[in-house]
Amino acid sequence: LPLGPDDLLEDQVPITLRSLRFREGLRHPIRIVDSFVANRATPPKFADAEILVQASETIHLIDCWKVQLRRPGNQQSYWFEKAYPNILVKSVSGDGRELALKERNRRKYWEHPH
Repeated sequence: LPLGPDDLLEDQVPITLRSLRFREGLRHPIRIVDSFVANRATPPKFADAEILVQASETIHLIDCWKVQLRRPGNQQSYWFEKAYPNILVKSVSGDGRELALKERNRRKYWEHPH
């Protein structure tokens, strides 16, 4: 794919947005490639879009940044916890699908041998 520095694959958006230096009113123009998650292989479609960080909101008692990905005919919204590491708390896709964080666990995965 002929990807440039301001191009994103739709499937990478939630992870990439976590790395933003969040601040209210932040706007960034991008080009987005439609999701590759489908039953049929189709040529990639590029669209001009904009990332917009809005005032914080509280979701399930978690102080969050609201981030919108706006493109013609489609708007996706994401809510990221304000505290590092900016966990994705909720998302609403352009087709109305909504996902919300159910729980969070921290597990010790490095063990020091005795």
